[in-house]
Parts: sequence; structure tokens; C-alpha cells
Amino acid sequence: MRRWRDAVPSRTAQRGSPTDKLVSPCCPPSLKLRRTPAEAPSPMGKPVAPGVKVGGFTLLEIAVALTVLTLVMTAAAATLASTHEAWRRQWAGTELLQNARWGIELMSNESRHASSATAPSPTRLRIWVDHDNNIATPPRQIEYRRQGATILRQEGAAPAQQLANFVTNNPGGTALFSVLANRVTITLTVTTGGRSLTVRSRLSPRNTP
Repeated sequence: MRRWRDAVPSRTAQRGSPTDKLVSPCCPPSLKLRRTPAEAPSPMGKPVAPGVKVGGFTLLEIAVALTVLTLVMTAAAATLASTHEAWRRQWAGTELLQNARWGIELMSNESRHASSATAPSPTRLRIWVDHDNNIATPPRQIEYRRQGATILRQEGAAPAQQLANFVTNNPGGTALFSVLANRVTITLTVTTGGRSLTVRSRLSPRNTP
């Protein structure tokens, strides 16, 4: 009975006496329970297994990630800009070529209804058109001429109108306008964005006397 009492801690020790310390009867006082570094709590309050890094990204990792992201965004922006520029040039070229076709069609249609036509120079064409088919009314004079890279249309004393832009010299030095044996030939070459288009129309005035 005496030994059993010596092994059991007293009530004073159980209550937390400042002089006595509670010691487990199965562990000698010389052994102290300590936590190993592997069992240390993580910042989130959970134990971390051995070999696992605790913490977020390092400053070097963040810098490398930002650099890669910047390079990717720069490449994507350059690709998008070049694609948009190519699309814009193609659209502008298509619009100009359609404008050239529209201009030569207008000149051809008016020349077909002319009563007479003449070409004072390779870059100038004059036709006389009777719009109302009235013999008492003199035909109206319409002149087409090239001024720089533009084809102009002028009816009588009215201001000149633009029909086509970016007009260049025809291949082989072919005349822009020519009239031979009452047959009108119009050859128009437009160059834009490294692309060239040559449109030609041959016709005979229908209302010639």
C-alpha cells in the first residue's frame, strides 16, 4: 500500500501546486516530450510532412512568371496588330479595285449611249450624249481625263468628279483612252498595296449618225 501511494501523485500535485509537477508514472522525469521539426505546425495550423516546403512563391518565381506572361502578351499583341493591318490593307485594296471597276463601267455605259466620241490625247476622252433624245436640244459634252493618279469626269461646265484613284500607267505603255474607226477602247490599271489590276473595255457608240 505504501508503494502504491508513492506512485500516485498527490492531490496537491494534481491541482497544480507551484512546487510539484505532474509526472506520468509510466515515464521517468528525465524524459521530456518534444516535437520534432517535421511535426512543427504549418502557418495554417496543420502539421507538414517531412520534405514538404512551407510557404508561398519566392520572389524569383514571381519575377520569372511575370516575365513569361509579359512575353506571351507582347507576342499575342504583335500578332493581333499584324493581322488587323493585313486585313485593313486587303479591305482597302478590295474597295479600290471595286471603285476602279465601277468607274470603267460608268464610262463604258455612257460611251455606249454617245452620239460621237474622240480622244484628244491618250489620257483624255470626250463624248457627246443626248440624254433626252431631243433633236432640238444639243448633246451634252462629257470629258474623262486622268489627273495624276485620279480619273476625273466633267460634264459641261459642272465641277469635275472623281471616278477612280491610284491609277497607274498601263502595261506596255497602252493608252488610257483610244478611239479608232468609231470604236472606243478604255484601259484602266489600278495599283494598291502591291497589287495591280488592269480592266479593259471595248465598245461602239450606239447613237452615232
